[in-house]
Amino acid sequence: MKKLAAFILLILLFFPTYLFCKGQKEEQKAGEVTTIHFVGSAGGFGNAIAEGIGMFNDSYAGKYKVEGDFSSPNSKALLEKLTAEFIAKSDRYDVIAVSSPWVSAFGRYVRPLDELISEKGVDKSKFGTILNQAFYEKKVIGLPVRFGARVLFYRKDHYKQLGLSLPKTADEYLNNARKLTRDLDGDGKPDVYGSAIMTDPPLYTVASFVQFYFPFGGDFLTRDLQKASPFLLDPFTAKMLNVFKAQWDEGLIPDPFGMAFQDLVLAFQQGRVSMAQMYSARALLLEDPSVSKAAGNMAYAVLPNAPIGPNSPALYGGPWLLSINGRSEKTEASFEFINFLTSLEVQKHMALKSKNGPTLMDIYRDPEYQEANPAAGAIFEAISDIGFKEIFPVPKINELMVDTSRILQDFLLGKKDASETAKKIHDNVNEIMSQ
Repeated sequence: MKKLAAFILLILLFFPTYLFCKGQKEEQKAGEVTTIHFVGSAGGFGNAIAEGIGMFNDSYAGKYKVEGDFSSPNSKALLEKLTAEFIAKSDRYDVIAVSSPWVSAFGRYVRPLDELISEKGVDKSKFGTILNQAFYEKKVIGLPVRFGARVLFYRKDHYKQLGLSLPKTADEYLNNARKLTRDLDGDGKPDVYGSAIMTDPPLYTVASFVQFYFPFGGDFLTRDLQKASPFLLDPFTAKMLNVFKAQWDEGLIPDPFGMAFQDLVLAFQQGRVSMAQMYSARALLLEDPSVSKAAGNMAYAVLPNAPIGPNSPALYGGPWLLSINGRSEKTEASFEFINFLTSLEVQKHMALKSKNGPTLMDIYRDPEYQEANPAAGAIFEAISDIGFKEIFPVPKINELMVDTSRILQDFLLGKKDASETAKKIHDNVNEIMSQ
């Protein structure tokens, strides 16, 4: 009995001290700053994300802090880095930037966000159809932070001078390009080209062709993404290949085999191109009168499209997503950061200040953004009425892109005709997908 009394006395003496120390420890934890490690690339939207990180750190000072790794100069380098990180089962990064074509390859390594989206009351409808490319095995694995798609860029003054109407078919696009290609000084060489196509391989060659192919229901893969689409063997595919190649053969484009996006932007700024299918976010680069002769004379529209192939018409494009590493132990903090960067206030700030392609439908309807980016209306129409997809949304994307680019380059050089090229693409896709 004396031992029990002594034990109770010890508890009474030391329990308040234990509670005080425990409270101090918890209070210290509550006062600690949780560091969130983010990885993205310096290219593209790196500046916008860095701006968003600064805003987040200011808003959550004393609670959260994001440290960004932008050492990857471009998306290719980032893809290689993320592949190595996932193979190594690393938890070095909590939040990662994932381009929509990588979803099928990386979806298994990142955390599904559906429960957090529901718990935090995030309205998924604010992203419109942009969110469609954020699903892996029917679960959302990232929220869109940047978006861009191909739309029709054209000189409205040139269209007016020649009495042209916007093209509704690929043939009409080609005919407009013929009329817009002009020799102004009589030296026998075009001074203004009616079209321009990026061909720097492997991405640009393939991407340039699908801008003529996807809007008419074409695709390289079946809907289940398991094998080559039989529509590749349809005569319509060969027709679209010939429309694509005619721009080379007839001299309607500048720099036939080396144009990257910087070259296309410069060609518009210099007044050497009247029309092209181009990434929507580049519009802001053409509207600055200090660097662009085209400023004030540009207009933008949805690409020609029609339900001809087996799929619904779609445009090539997609979002960058912010995803949470499946091995991160900072899920709540990471989602807080993602939710912040995809909020209306921050998305609008990044769109106006850093020229980031916004992912929220309300921004495309915002008069202030419409004034800053005249292409906003065309992008909103495309998002609302058509939708988007990636070229090869499968893990074997790199091999498929390189081989398809090589086949298309051979076609443009005249080594094979359109039907042979379509069959070669079809057979090659099946071979790669079956390995």
